[in-house]
Amino acid sequence: MSGIGSPEPHGRTSVTETHISWVILSGNDVYKIKKPLRLHFLDFSTLEKRKFYCEREIMLNRRLTENIYLDVLPVVSGSGKVFIGGRPGEESDCAIDMHPSGEVSGCAIHGRMQGEVIDYAVHMRRMEDSRRMDKLLKAGQVTFSDIDMLAGKIAGEALVALAQGGCVVVFAVVIGVRMTPDELARMLPVGLASCLLGGAFGLATVAALPNQRSAMDVFQFLIIPQYVLGGVLVPLHGLPACLNVVARALPLRYAVDLNRAAFYAGSAAYGRVVTEGPLVDATVVGGLFVVLLVAGGLLFSYRERSR
Repeated sequence: MSGIGSPEPHGRTSVTETHISWVILSGNDVYKIKKPLRLHFLDFSTLEKRKFYCEREIMLNRRLTENIYLDVLPVVSGSGKVFIGGRPGEESDCAIDMHPSGEVSGCAIHGRMQGEVIDYAVHMRRMEDSRRMDKLLKAGQVTFSDIDMLAGKIAGEALVALAQGGCVVVFAVVIGVRMTPDELARMLPVGLASCLLGGAFGLATVAALPNQRSAMDVFQFLIIPQYVLGGVLVPLHGLPACLNVVARALPLRYAVDLNRAAFYAGSAAYGRVVTEGPLVDATVVGGLFVVLLVAGGLLFSYRERSR
């Protein structure tokens, strides 16, 4: 796409092309259309898949932004134009003159669409170009507040997981599991640390995989074995050497063991249920959190620059 222009009030319109998307910049709005590609790390080959990934992009990125990712709009072709927004027969926010060659020669802001839905666009609110993260990084202008905002969002996700853990505790009390206030107080900071580790683990996993659907498919193979070899169901003692090596490589083992150490501290059962010890567990949990968070952040940053 090239050579787009538009009248007021949207102002100047331009198109930026990446290797997987067309990005239309029109005044205060941005419309991103995914290219119909199938590569080793993504599959946008069908209309249904492009719509699915547009919706997933909106859902996921809204967690880390405010009033930037707005909605998914249909792209309708008809009468020699491509319209973005609305449905056939309705008013559209953007109508693009597109030639058979793929060139775009003009953009009208309002138009009544007649045609068929040929694609979908992620509709975003445009930010100042100077606030792009790649430019801020090159200029050395990324401040603590920028990083702090992202960290706050990740911490928010961890608090959601902690609340879910609280529901599990309530259910345990309801079915008769005895817990003292001291035990609950000891488990609270340990539970929060475990939730943060889970968030960092998820961040690194999603960043390393080509798309969210692949991540969801892989998660079950990463998590389910840890319920057994990580000692979630029962404490692990006397494992064969080969299984013990695998078990010690699983992050969940140390988080579970740390929670058990907090709950059973000072009790006669401590030696039977705690396999590593709180110092080892806390060191591994803290170290893994830092490594996974940094690795996931770097991978996400690389993927965003490559989009």
